[in-house]
Amino acid sequence: MPPSLPLRSGGYRDYEKDCPITVFGGTQARLVGEALLESHTTVNFVYCSPSLRCVQTAQNIIQGLQLEGKTRIRVEPGLFEWTKWVSGTSLPAWIPPAELCGVDATYRPHIPISKLVVSESYDTYINRSFQVTREILAECQNLGDTVLIVAHASSLEACTRQMQGLSPQNSKDFVQVVRKELGETGAWQLVDPPILPLTHGPNHSFNWREMLLQD
Repeated sequence: MPPSLPLRSGGYRDYEKDCPITVFGGTQARLVGEALLESHTTVNFVYCSPSLRCVQTAQNIIQGLQLEGKTRIRVEPGLFEWTKWVSGTSLPAWIPPAELCGVDATYRPHIPISKLVVSESYDTYINRSFQVTREILAECQNLGDTVLIVAHASSLEACTRQMQGLSPQNSKDFVQVVRKELGETGAWQLVDPPILPLTHGPNHSFNWREMLLQD
């Protein structure tokens, strides 16, 4: 976890529902940005969920892309995860965009916070995600080729499946990382990722016990 946290209007209790990204998560996000830069992937717009961990992920990706000061993050409440997963009877007290670094404070969300409800139905969540994705793409049409959306694990399914003309699946399928693009036919489809996957695994050639055998 980060060694320190910024003060918030509601005190540190606000972090219970809106936690920060870990130090290692920030490093991973920056590596993803660096890999996108190396692959010559141009990012024209960046949208993200209001969750602090999503904002920080976007900030680190932008840093890796060397777009700091050039591309500002558009915080979109409509990209927040399924509100049924939020504990308690209220939504998180997110940090206002004006208080976040590298965020476009003039951006007007497609779905404002006031439109989000606690414990929404699954269908409501899926339709909300589809609606905001469609409106984001329409907003950026003819202004750039690539939109980076930083949201939640379930967003991979919720924001993209209906863009392909497919019916929503159930929540058990929210376990994939995908990249999609709009082809000449006007239908969205899966394409090869622009970068290699970020993976972790043991180094079998290293045996830490050898340290115990040294004189």
